[in-house]
Amino acid sequence: MTEEMQSAVARFSSNPGAASQILRELLDADRERFGNTSLSILRDDAHSAGSRYLALLLLQQDMLLAHLCNPDQFSRQQAVNLAKHAARADPLLDIKLARLLPDPNGRQKDQVDDIAAERVLEILDAISPGTRVVPLLSQRLQHANPRLRSKIALLVGRRVQNLRWAESHLNEMDPRVRANIVETMWTIRTTGVRALLSEAVKDSNNRVAGNALYGLYLAEDLAVIPRMVQMASDERPDFRSSAAWAMGATLDPRFLPVITPLLRDASPVVRTAAFEAILRLKKAAATAASAGRLQIQFLRAEMTPDLGRRIWVSVLGEGNESPALRPLHFVLQDNETLVGSYELTEVTRQENLILGFSFSLDSGISQEFLKAAEEGVLGCLPRKRRTDLWAAVKLSPGMAPTRFHWQGNVEEARSLRDGFDAPVRYTGDADAFKRDVQRPWTRSRSSPATLEAIRLLVRAGAPLRGRRHIIVLCGPNTSQSFDFDAVVKATSKADVTIHGVAAMERSADAASQPFDRFCRRTGGSFVTASTPDEIRNAYKSVYMSLFQRYEIEYAASPEAQAAQTHTARLQIYSSDGYGEAQTAFSAY
Repeated sequence: MTEEMQSAVARFSSNPGAASQILRELLDADRERFGNTSLSILRDDAHSAGSRYLALLLLQQDMLLAHLCNPDQFSRQQAVNLAKHAARADPLLDIKLARLLPDPNGRQKDQVDDIAAERVLEILDAISPGTRVVPLLSQRLQHANPRLRSKIALLVGRRVQNLRWAESHLNEMDPRVRANIVETMWTIRTTGVRALLSEAVKDSNNRVAGNALYGLYLAEDLAVIPRMVQMASDERPDFRSSAAWAMGATLDPRFLPVITPLLRDASPVVRTAAFEAILRLKKAAATAASAGRLQIQFLRAEMTPDLGRRIWVSVLGEGNESPALRPLHFVLQDNETLVGSYELTEVTRQENLILGFSFSLDSGISQEFLKAAEEGVLGCLPRKRRTDLWAAVKLSPGMAPTRFHWQGNVEEARSLRDGFDAPVRYTGDADAFKRDVQRPWTRSRSSPATLEAIRLLVRAGAPLRGRRHIIVLCGPNTSQSFDFDAVVKATSKADVTIHGVAAMERSADAASQPFDRFCRRTGGSFVTASTPDEIRNAYKSVYMSLFQRYEIEYAASPEAQAAQTHTARLQIYSSDGYGEAQTAFSAY
């Protein structure tokens, strides 16, 4: 019979009529032997047309379900594959399987044992995604076997997705049931579920607490970061182990420095969990790095009066696109200490943009850097929107080193130099703007030329409608002879924001540069660049930040607050790539 059945199954695709007739005759001839041979064939091949027909034949004869539930007959994947094929022929297959589960009240006659019941639940999880089997499963939630009860709770919870149901069962004495109920809440994003998970973190069982921590991470609750770090140092080994598991499950490389010390833990269980978590996190970090390089630019950084930190950054992908980032993609360190709690705000703008670019030769910048600055500005041009108006001013120092006396009156800015021989124009024409950037330098009639350029750009942009920004190329000498108070007053009246791109070496004092403070007072950013390539990228970064930037605020640790130097390191891990940058803080 075996050879005949194998031949019929093999020939089923080419001649289904004849093959099915042979199989039915063999079934009628010896039912028991047919069943045993069928199981052997289905274990080897459950996907061919002949095997699928064979499974359907067994199902029609009530000869399949008991074998599907028997782990000794089929592996889990084999059983699931067969059940999926059978379910297409029998829409009530999931109901029939659910009725095989043990009834705690003893009313069920044809019930399977506990081992087979676990296989039933595995099959139901794969073939019955809806809530149809929930009433039958709910009747089994009081089963005496806690392992089976926990698996039923997991299956029901995934389908019910109901906060009240979860709350009503979290008083279950068996921690496995509580842990599985918490797991069913992982995909729900509501305030009530966050509250439930936050409470479950306090559970006396490590698995329940670990599942709750992971659920809060999936809900993008930033407050979960310090809670995970805290559990990693719990005095109880099982809680440290669960903390390592939860951190590894997040695939968030920020936790690598937290988990690494656990490799030396006294508990072998903790060491094993830490090792497995580190492997997962390192793989995640490598995946992010291989996705591309993110360009992170610190635009502003300051200490708040309460010794907190506030930073503004722009982020660009390799194609100078703005990547899609979420708060948990940002990893912050303050003086090499992981920042566990922070607030991140994404700022986006869509209004029309009036954008001026200032270049001057009195700022101590080399020709190489000046050329790189022009290239950086022109590199932004392909992203210019048609409705935005741009202007460029290129001034060399005037003949006489006179102190500029602009006192902040916009009308004065219009009339003071009406006879200027190279009027500034804002244009939406990209080619016209390119010619303005590449034109020869014009001698300034006032000193410093940088301030004269700002005045001209403010004057020309005053009658235009849109948000006004000026990006100034700075150098080591830019701040000399500046009356910052007067310029801040003037730009504020004209609703103009000043941003600085500074060609200078980075240092701990870079953030305390006078021009940085000046830009910050107008609401703008200040970026330093020490190479021509950095100058080019800085222009792209500052320009893109006018449309999208991130503001991050956090409290520094007591150790960092007491330190003499203050640095912040930012890393970003995302599906768009990896990036990192560092900046210095100064108190103003």
